Amino acid sequence: PLSVVAASDPDAVIVLTADTGCRAAFGAVGTVQLDVPVLYTGACAAPNIVAGADAAVTDGALFNVEGPVSPREPQPDFALYTRILAEYAPGIGPIGAPTVTFRSFMNLYAVLAGLAESPAGPDAIDAGSVAASLADQRDTPSFMGHPYTCNGEQINGLPAVCAPQQIIAQLANDELVQRTGWVDVGRIYDESR
Repeated sequence: PLSVVAASDPDAVIVLTADTGCRAAFGAVGTVQLDVPVLYTGACAAPNIVAGADAAVTDGALFNVEGPVSPREPQPDFALYTRILAEYAPGIGPIGAPTVTFRSFMNLYAVLAGLAESPAGPDAIDAGSVAASLADQRDTPSFMGHPYTCNGEQINGLPAVCAPQQIIAQLANDELVQRTGWVDVGRIYDESR
């Protein structure tokens, strides 16, 4: 596929793959010698994936990520996340697909804790009360991410998406550097239709 893309003289390329597909994508970009900006999914920025790829291809690569990237200004949530990884999942890099799962779990935990503290107490927690509580979230602080709203209107046609905002980061000299603030993907999607 990337050979066909390269032959079309693109201005930029977006590669939608994750995990083991990232290495193949990095290799293919190098093979066809794409000389345009290439945006990969954030999962491809995981250190263990980047380490196995040609630095000539990964240096300058762009990634969409779901949280701020600032190694010089550590975030409290990120510190907790890296401590949990070190204890329960040593060897897993702090960037990539695990962040999405961990963020979702921590945000769900906050919803469950809120329900447990409500007048109805823990006995009222069931699928319906959790769904209703999520639907009530408006600009709710997110663990390691953009505040979320679960009103079903963040991306037209995808009611389960609560925080479509992304940040673009770039790999420069083996360091992930944040290049944008929050990009509202839902708004871009709606405007493009």
